Amino acid sequence: MKKEKTESNHNDDLRHQAEELLKDSRNELVGSETVDGVDAMALVHELQVHQIELEMQNEELKRAKLETEDALTKYSDLYDFSPIGLFSFDQQGLIQEANLAGAALLGIERRNLMNRPFYRFVVPKDRNSFDEFCKTAFETSTKQTCDLSLLRDGEPTNYARIEGIAADDDSPNGRQCRIAVIDITERKKAEEKLRVNRDRFRAIFDRAGMGIVIANEMGCIEDCNAAFSEMLGYDKEELLQKYFKDITFSEDFDRNLGPVRQMVAGQIDKYQMEKRYMNRDGREIWCNLTSSAIRGENGELVHSFQVERAVKRQASKVIHC
Repeated sequence: MKKEKTESNHNDDLRHQAEELLKDSRNELVGSETVDGVDAMALVHELQVHQIELEMQNEELKRAKLETEDALTKYSDLYDFSPIGLFSFDQQGLIQEANLAGAALLGIERRNLMNRPFYRFVVPKDRNSFDEFCKTAFETSTKQTCDLSLLRDGEPTNYARIEGIAADDDSPNGRQCRIAVIDITERKKAEEKLRVNRDRFRAIFDRAGMGIVIANEMGCIEDCNAAFSEMLGYDKEELLQKYFKDITFSEDFDRNLGPVRQMVAGQIDKYQMEKRYMNRDGREIWCNLTSSAIRGENGELVHSFQVERAVKRQASKVIHC
């Protein structure tokens, strides 16, 4: 109803403009003639108005056609020269459209991709994930995402993130799934490198012969290795419930607070000292301590990383708790 009202108003505007143009351009006709009871001047006027309306409508159609062609050209440029791969495939998984980046990603000329199954460019181990992606996309018409490896010349070359959604299409094939294929190879390599470094650090941390402890800014123990647990005679799970003050020899606690406060204040990032811990039996354990700050983006202390090396002292006390 709203559309019909808009078109009616548009036609009224065209007629008004046509009458104004006719009023400005015509010569005044003197007198009035009647043909078979019809006012000739009124008839001529009506025909002239209608002619001008048609000319104006034709001009509007030409302008709309040019605007549509311009928009189509811009869309085509955006699609073809997008830096990420774009594909459309039907419910059989056959490629119907592809842009230049998509063709380059698969290493095949675009015209040779048409009506080829997209799954053939997915490594075999990831094809079940891709099938599930397609099934869910067509069934739900909601955005779906999956990560997989792609084949190029039959060899795995790229990691890709696929994001897509199924939609109705005017083509003979009906509904299509439109996907964006984002190359995440470099990110995957970085993640793998990070994993290797994390595993290496974990191995060094766990197997080191000296005690290593990680604590938060409040002095609560968040992680420790086997050497530290054995040195104090506690299970690791027990130590993770404690603060440093719970295991520090009472006479050394205040002395230890000075450099700790300096580290929290950002005045120092590292300190060394000898201090005494109490083991499970209440016996003092002398250690050579090296503590380093781990800071956040704004320089705040997030964790402290401590390496503890037990040192021998002739005298030892037993503290009875």
